[in-house]
Amino acid sequence: MAAQKTYRRWMGRLLVVVALLSPHVVTAQEYQLVPVLSLTDAGVDSKLRSPSDVFVDEKNHEIYVVDSGNKRVVVYNMEGFFQYQFALPAGVGEATGLVVNDRDEVLIAVGGKVAVCDFRGSLLEYVNFYGFPGAEGMNVTRLKIDKNNDYYALDAGKRRVVAFDSDWNYRLEIGGEDLPTIKKEVRGKEQERPMVKSLSIGDICVDDEGLIYLVDSMASYVFVFNDEGKFLRSIGEPGSAFNTLSLPNGVAVDSQGHVLVVDTTSHGLLGYDKEGRLLFALGGLGQGKGRLYFPKFISTDRDGGIYIVEPFIGRVQVLNLRRFGSSINKAERVVNISFG
Repeated sequence: MAAQKTYRRWMGRLLVVVALLSPHVVTAQEYQLVPVLSLTDAGVDSKLRSPSDVFVDEKNHEIYVVDSGNKRVVVYNMEGFFQYQFALPAGVGEATGLVVNDRDEVLIAVGGKVAVCDFRGSLLEYVNFYGFPGAEGMNVTRLKIDKNNDYYALDAGKRRVVAFDSDWNYRLEIGGEDLPTIKKEVRGKEQERPMVKSLSIGDICVDDEGLIYLVDSMASYVFVFNDEGKFLRSIGEPGSAFNTLSLPNGVAVDSQGHVLVVDTTSHGLLGYDKEGRLLFALGGLGQGKGRLYFPKFISTDRDGGIYIVEPFIGRVQVLNLRRFGSSINKAERVVNISFG
């Protein structure tokens, strides 16, 4: 009995020493998702159906939702109240992405093209791609814009992202056949692995530092590039556990620099720091507040709002990320909007 007590006492001391010497690892339990509002209604007796993208227009304080199932764009104010809607350009296929530039033009990835509309949805023109390899066959499925009003178009047919300046002059491309080698820890040893040649880019985003993030939905990684298209690192680990990536489809960077990834099959929101260290895995299957139901895409705003698109239940859920003891965001919004 005395020997057992001595063993336990020394083991307890050893565990304390190990804990003190080990680097602090942030666990998911230190974070929580705080529901703010839910976008489901779109006017009188109208609901969202299969939304495919959400964009926050910080300049005009509006939220744009691509409501693909109803072939329209729905616009809300920042408190979640319906403002107006407009029909998508007719006869060109499904809409899969939307951004608003500083000229208040609404650019929509629709049917593989990029339609330029005024703020009320009237079609002005289609972007004419030319002057770079594969320009004629561009099939744009996702569209993003950075703080300089430069554009990033996901060309699904060629498995690449093509970057343009604010006047749609070609800058660079990432992906295609020119894929770098990545280094990953495998059973304690660092090994070089080529990127999967069947690169399947599900989504893209660009942060305020100009870093470009590509989600490879099939390989279950997020790849990070600098503003010149140089590969920097990969984020995430493929797997079936809740804190790994099984089918990541959306990526965004929040106001605090966290890289946020929504995983469709795990119904999760995973957060990483800029170096790729996992900070939390939140969400879980469900249709209630703060739960996720096959989430597909994600966006953020400068006040800490996180906008998650759940196409199968016609919902865009707006959440805040909070760390226990304090809000992780500088300006947490709490408004009195009931959930659908």
